[in-house]
Amino acid sequence: MLQVFDKRAESSGGSGLRKYQTWAYLNAEGKKLWGDVFPDGEIPIQSMIAQAATLEGVNGVERVLLVDWKELAPSSKTLFLRKSAN
Repeated sequence: MLQVFDKRAESSGGSGLRKYQTWAYLNAEGKKLWGDVFPDGEIPIQSMIAQAATLEGVNGVERVLLVDWKELAPSSKTLFLRKSAN
């Protein structure tokens, strides 16, 4: 559902350390499901390294990317919560 690209935007921190932002992009299937939440198909993620997760209603362990919640617009947060609650 996602295509992950190493598109990094550097932001400067006060400590002199560099922090990079990474995004994942929805593919066609993902846009059908999540395009209303992420209209440009771009999702800020915490890391390109997938995490193991056990999801309700899914057999086995899935590999997931963690959304960088603090980078989402307030409207996207609201839509995301509504959609994921169903």
